Amino acid sequence: APRPAHSWEENFDGTMLNAAIQMAWFLMLRMKEYGDSGGVDPDMVMRGHEVRLTCRGKPCMPGEATEMTVEFRKTKTDQEAFGISQAVHISGDLLVCATRATDSLRGLAPQRFGEGSEALQPLFRWASGGVLKREEVQRALQRAAVGVGLPAERFMSHSLRIGGASALFQATGEVELVKRRGRWTSSAVQRYLHDELDAEVTRNVAAMMATGSAVLQPSSRSAAPGTGNSGAQRHRAPAVMELDGIGQQRTRS
Repeated sequence: APRPAHSWEENFDGTMLNAAIQMAWFLMLRMKEYGDSGGVDPDMVMRGHEVRLTCRGKPCMPGEATEMTVEFRKTKTDQEAFGISQAVHISGDLLVCATRATDSLRGLAPQRFGEGSEALQPLFRWASGGVLKREEVQRALQRAAVGVGLPAERFMSHSLRIGGASALFQATGEVELVKRRGRWTSSAVQRYLHDELDAEVTRNVAAMMATGSAVLQPSSRSAAPGTGNSGAQRHRAPAVMELDGIGQQRTRS
């Protein structure tokens, strides 16, 4: 028998969740910056008014955006609340792209963006009006993890922030860029990067030591301080979890 068509509400909720998760990953968001984490922080939570979708710098219709600019009213690196803006361009991947995912949400809920009637409310809300909660993000990530054979307990809402930082470091080798992009004031981000680099190195460390193949190699790129690893080395990026328009999980490597 054919599967029943998904309702508008189910489609909307899947689109909203996909946009929230992708934006959290690409921008390394703290949960308080996009949802309910033990309550909604009105000074930090993202509103549609602060998300501008444009096509080559000019206003555009839903489905046409090539970049997105997000304004953070207050962050840990901006305690005086002067505001910090960050741009996210289309990634080139139709599925793994925060700009396209957010533009899809704009197509379903234009009133949440710009000067719309709901633009000053938290952006990531279900069709019912409830703000996206930490536990709901965590459940979505854990379902996706189980779907690809990974242990669910390793995935929390903070995994998006950590994963985004790791992916950006793998792509650039620049710790300072990761810190700026993720709005870190301390060296905490280096601990995340150290953990991943250490795990990669220790897989083969015994063999390298026994064969004498462990050598120092200079690099022109910066590496995470204290790791002793070349910033030019590339590590296999972890799978990126995606959600399609109806909230079904898939993976890409």
